[in-house]
Amino acid sequence: MIFQLVDWGRAGQLLYGFELMVALWFIILLHELGHCYMARKRKQPVKEILLWPLGGLAMVGQSRSHDDNVMIAFGGPAVNLIIAVLLFIGLVSTGQKIDLSLLELTPPYGDSLMRDIFNMNYVMILLNLLLPIFPLDGGRIFVGTLSKHLLEHKVLKIAGVTTIMGGIGLAIWSLSQNNLTNFGASLLLAMNGEMMRQQGVLKGLKTGKKADVLDVIGTDLKQKQHAINPINQARANKKATEILDNLTKPKKSESVAEKPPESEAK
Repeated sequence: MIFQLVDWGRAGQLLYGFELMVALWFIILLHELGHCYMARKRKQPVKEILLWPLGGLAMVGQSRSHDDNVMIAFGGPAVNLIIAVLLFIGLVSTGQKIDLSLLELTPPYGDSLMRDIFNMNYVMILLNLLLPIFPLDGGRIFVGTLSKHLLEHKVLKIAGVTTIMGGIGLAIWSLSQNNLTNFGASLLLAMNGEMMRQQGVLKGLKTGKKADVLDVIGTDLKQKQHAINPINQARANKKATEILDNLTKPKKSESVAEKPPESEAK
């Protein structure tokens, strides 16, 4: 924030920059409140909202339903969409020029607070909806959608690769805009993607071993569990327990005589 205000001060628009900075953090707060609202609607706990130099983070519970998690992730960008539509209507009604290719909010821009706030929402929508970069909202929606159809290690590898590519792309774009702050943040996103990819590779190797059949079944059941409705949950858990018991039960030797029914019952 200090560096941004210094830039605005050098451009002779310190007060305007301060107003835009306040508007930015207010929009970020509304964005995170959108996540919280959707989490409450989906019966998930809401703990807190963290505002830090790289933006905001809503601490909400994770549902067993992938659909719930996708909707919670979409709750934030939905607020930006609503704000952008209202500002778009205001800009059109006042006859102000709208440039949807404008993706930076630095001087010399500053002749219209409404248009700059619209641009901020526009950028947040592009980042959070169109780019499948984890942990941005678009990445969370992407992961939640993949998790409905693929095992965890495959989701991690796919999401890791898209996050790496997206982070590198953002880093290149940040350099073209001479924005070192965004460049550093983009590199962090790419590194996060590589860690996700490596985690997926390790999980894939583990589940690929024949000796780890119980891990494979446990992972698959964990994935399938999200698709089971509450009515069938107890029945599915009982069946899963029977499968695991049969796999782990030691086999009887053919030479051992069968015990009488009373002993087995006891």
